[in-house]
Amino acid sequence: MVSGMTDTTKVIGWRDVFGNWNPTLAFVLAAAIIPMAIAWRIAPRRRSPMSGGALTPPPPPPPSARPTRPLSSARFSSASAGALRAFAQALR
Repeated sequence: MVSGMTDTTKVIGWRDVFGNWNPTLAFVLAAAIIPMAIAWRIAPRRRSPMSGGALTPPPPPPPSARPTRPLSSARFSSASAGALRAFAQALR
């Protein structure tokens, strides 16, 4: 990439506020807010999508694709903890 924002050292440098802080990713993220703010102001006024046609919600998934039992809070918290643990180990 031209800006180098896929370089992991820039991402880690952006998160290292008390060490060798690299603010370049913060500038990229701040610059992304401008076009999104414009889009948020325009979107509610539109009657149809820019590509034409009508907005239709997607069809519901077939019964075979739906989970057979709801995800319990214990399973959700366990999965979240595992994901956070893997993320923390990836940053080391």
